[in-house]
Amino acid sequence: MPDRTTHQKQIIQAVLNRYNTAAGLAYSMTRWPDEEERNSRACDAYAESPGQVPLAIEHTLIPSFDLQKKHDAQFMKVIGDLEAELKHSFPFDLSLSIPMFAIQKGQDWGQIKATVKAWLLANTSEIPAGRSKVSIPGAPFEVELNRDDDLPPVFSVARWLDSSLNVPEQVTDSIAGALADKDDQLTRYWQDGSQTLLVLESQDIALVNRGMVYKAFLAAHARVNPRHISQVWLAETYEPDERYLFIYCLLANQEIMDRVNPPNAMFGPRYADHWERTVRKP
Repeated sequence: MPDRTTHQKQIIQAVLNRYNTAAGLAYSMTRWPDEEERNSRACDAYAESPGQVPLAIEHTLIPSFDLQKKHDAQFMKVIGDLEAELKHSFPFDLSLSIPMFAIQKGQDWGQIKATVKAWLLANTSEIPAGRSKVSIPGAPFEVELNRDDDLPPVFSVARWLDSSLNVPEQVTDSIAGALADKDDQLTRYWQDGSQTLLVLESQDIALVNRGMVYKAFLAAHARVNPRHISQVWLAETYEPDERYLFIYCLLANQEIMDRVNPPNAMFGPRYADHWERTVRKP
């Protein structure tokens, strides 16, 4: 898996390629200002095209809830590795899910993983078809199993949502924070006459989708009212699999948005009436 900097550059380049295709332009990356200006709030990337104004690009992750990065890392360390270790260990499709915040500081994570793995392998023939919840001796949380005999045999892991977690509200807060911060950061480029483009990356395919993010973006944009961001794009990724990348345009002229987004997404000013009925006011 690429490191964070390489991953970020790949996402920015993919968005720029999509913009070039949609707009019929030929922007190419000429600088990575953040690497050159360590003591200032420089943008992540700078692109230029003959006869066009330069394009200052900034990238940021939008978590779906507070401390998401921490919980994601804990989940991958304790349970996530099991997906690769047990991928083809069962004669049926099997998924294992745990509660969102089940993994806590102070637990013996290595022992938990070994306990869950050993139990699954020892009790394969006892796992019933359909959904079932199991208390595994030695594991500090209940797990949910879902066996499907009609699908190809593969093992996967996931988490189920804590009922107290208001994901739409927290995504809105995350985007609002990003818009306020990046609007300030991109001001110097806007004032210099550059276009400014913000890439919001969501790595959470389990809890959010493009419609939820767009609704949250509209609410956040109304709350913050950024003045120095020309375009906003969404990159949906799935961190363990770098091949998973979906790109959408959340803010640009309607023609560009129509060329980038699928018709049923209904993104852009043309569909304002549709979203007006669903977006919570700031």
